[in-house]
Amino acid sequence: MRKKQTTTTDDKWPSSTLAVRLPIAICLHLISVFALILYCNLLSTTKNITIFVLIAAIAGISSAGNVITLSILSTEIGNKKYQGLITSLCNLATKLGAFCSGYPFTLIALLFGWHGTYTILMIINR
Repeated sequence: MRKKQTTTTDDKWPSSTLAVRLPIAICLHLISVFALILYCNLLSTTKNITIFVLIAAIAGISSAGNVITLSILSTEIGNKKYQGLITSLCNLATKLGAFCSGYPFTLIALLFGWHGTYTILMIINR
């Protein structure tokens, strides 16, 4: 005798929290890009250190918050059976990317200066 298959609410995809967190991740990306554009434009025109610290804080908060939000999104999208693996791979990718970006970023800064480096970062982030 066959049993009737029932679906639970856990099997629905995408989850309702995905619809909430995805716009937050997109907004954090846009804030980060805006902070880089502002930093690049103000770098050559002003020497006020408080403005640079404020813009750096905005860029840091938006990029660090986005890593956490994207890690949560990858966990929610993935299979429930492999959530630990998905979380560890996502965290590995972010840490490895942060580690490997230091040397190329330094080379770009030596070749093009800081203004050119932030311009390249703006192009990459779009």
